[in-house]
Amino acid sequence: MRRMDIIGLRFQLIIINSYTMTLHISDTVDELLTKIAEYFVDAANESIGMQGRFSVALSGGASPEKLYELLASPVYCERVDWSKGYFFLGDERYVHLLIQPVILRW
Repeated sequence: MRRMDIIGLRFQLIIINSYTMTLHISDTVDELLTKIAEYFVDAANESIGMQGRFSVALSGGASPEKLYELLASPVYCERVDWSKGYFFLGDERYVHLLIQPVILRW
């Protein structure tokens, strides 16, 4: 489970693994995004090494756009074997089955 909060002018990234919880505090959004991108690349490569693949649920909206752009940059893009990734669209909202086609329309 990963959680990010914006607290005042400081930015937090809390990474919870099976055994440990680590709090990273950044002074800027760019610094925080770099830490998240590094964590993503490391986690993806660790999963590829252990299972031959990695899976990720992608959030929509404007919030993750800068992170996705950073991961697509040459600095990070070339450090992950993207062909071994399984990508899912994640949405934290509850949507009744009858109105899903309206919400999921592109």
